[in-house]
Amino acid sequence: FPTVVGQAMAYGLPCLVSNVGDSRILLNDSVQLVEPGKKLEIVGSIRTLLDLNPAERRLIGKRNKRRVETLFNKDSMFKRYDMVYRDVLNQNLKQN
Repeated sequence: FPTVVGQAMAYGLPCLVSNVGDSRILLNDSVQLVEPGKKLEIVGSIRTLLDLNPAERRLIGKRNKRRVETLFNKDSMFKRYDMVYRDVLNQNLKQN
Protein backbone atom coordinates (compact mmCIF):
# COMPACT_ATOMS: atom_id res chain seq x y z
CA PHE A 1 0.00 0.00 0.00
CA PRO A 2 1.73 3.19 -1.17
CA THR A 3 1.04 5.49 1.79
CA VAL A 4 2.65 8.50 0.12
CA VAL A 5 0.08 8.24 -2.68
CA GLY A 6 -2.73 7.98 -0.13
CA GLN A 7 -1.38 11.07 1.63
CA ALA A 8 -1.23 13.04 -1.61
CA MET A 9 -4.77 11.97 -2.40
CA ALA A 10 -5.94 12.95 1.09
CA TYR A 11 -4.57 16.45 0.44
CA GLY A 12 -6.64 16.60 -2.74
CA LEU A 13 -3.80 16.38 -5.22
CA PRO A 14 -3.82 14.73 -8.64
CA CYS A 15 -1.27 11.93 -8.84
CA LEU A 16 0.81 10.21 -11.47
CA VAL A 17 1.74 6.77 -10.20
CA SER A 18 3.37 3.64 -11.56
CA ASN A 19 0.95 0.73 -11.64
CA VAL A 20 2.78 -1.39 -9.06
CA GLY A 21 1.70 -2.90 -5.76
CA ASP A 22 -1.68 -1.63 -4.62
CA SER A 23 -1.60 1.61 -6.63
CA ARG A 24 -4.52 0.51 -8.82
CA ILE A 25 -6.63 -0.33 -5.77
CA LEU A 26 -5.83 3.01 -4.20
CA LEU A 27 -6.35 5.23 -7.25
CA ASN A 28 -8.70 3.24 -9.50
CA ASP A 29 -8.06 5.77 -12.28
CA SER A 30 -6.32 4.88 -15.53
CA VAL A 31 -5.46 8.54 -16.19
CA GLN A 32 -3.28 8.69 -13.08
CA LEU A 33 -1.73 5.22 -13.48
CA VAL A 34 1.09 4.37 -15.87
CA GLU A 35 2.76 1.06 -16.53
CA PRO A 36 6.28 0.94 -15.12
CA GLY A 37 9.10 1.23 -17.62
CA LYS A 38 6.94 2.66 -20.42
CA LYS A 39 8.68 5.98 -20.93
CA LEU A 40 6.42 7.26 -23.69
CA GLU A 41 3.32 6.48 -21.65
CA ILE A 42 4.79 8.32 -18.65
CA VAL A 43 5.64 11.35 -20.81
CA GLY A 44 2.15 11.30 -22.33
CA SER A 45 0.51 11.13 -18.91
CA ILE A 46 2.64 14.01 -17.62
CA ARG A 47 1.65 16.07 -20.64
CA THR A 48 -2.02 15.20 -20.14
CA LEU A 49 -1.93 16.38 -16.53
CA LEU A 50 0.01 19.54 -17.44
CA ASP A 51 -2.45 20.36 -20.23
CA LEU A 52 -5.39 20.33 -17.83
CA ASN A 53 -6.52 23.69 -16.57
CA PRO A 54 -6.38 24.35 -12.81
CA ALA A 55 -10.09 23.62 -12.35
CA GLU A 56 -9.73 20.22 -14.02
CA ARG A 57 -6.73 19.35 -11.83
CA ARG A 58 -8.67 20.44 -8.73
CA LEU A 59 -11.55 18.18 -9.80
CA ILE A 60 -9.20 15.18 -10.03
CA GLY A 61 -7.75 16.12 -6.64
CA LYS A 62 -11.22 16.37 -5.08
CA ARG A 63 -12.12 12.97 -6.52
CA ASN A 64 -8.91 11.52 -5.05
CA LYS A 65 -9.62 13.05 -1.65
CA ARG A 66 -13.19 11.75 -1.62
CA ARG A 67 -11.98 8.24 -2.55
CA VAL A 68 -9.45 8.14 0.30
CA GLU A 69 -11.92 9.55 2.82
CA THR A 70 -14.59 7.07 1.78
CA LEU A 71 -12.64 3.84 1.27
CA PHE A 72 -9.47 4.25 3.31
CA ASN A 73 -10.48 6.18 6.39
CA LYS A 74 -9.23 5.19 9.83
CA ASP A 75 -12.34 3.20 10.78
CA SER A 76 -12.51 1.18 7.57
CA MET A 77 -8.78 0.45 7.69
CA PHE A 78 -9.05 -0.64 11.33
CA LYS A 79 -11.85 -3.04 10.38
CA ARG A 80 -9.79 -4.46 7.50
CA TYR A 81 -6.73 -5.02 9.68
CA ASP A 82 -8.91 -6.53 12.40
CA MET A 83 -10.39 -8.99 9.88
CA VAL A 84 -6.93 -9.98 8.66
CA TYR A 85 -5.59 -10.49 12.19
CA ARG A 86 -8.66 -12.51 13.24
CA ASP A 87 -8.40 -14.66 10.11
CA VAL A 88 -4.72 -15.39 10.78
CA LEU A 89 -5.48 -16.16 14.42
CA ASN A 90 -8.36 -18.49 13.49
CA GLN A 91 -6.23 -20.32 10.93
CA ASN A 92 -3.49 -20.71 13.51
CA LEU A 93 -5.91 -22.09 16.09
CA LYS A 94 -7.32 -24.60 13.59
CA GLN A 95 -3.83 -25.91 12.83
CA ASN A 96 -3.03 -26.55 16.50
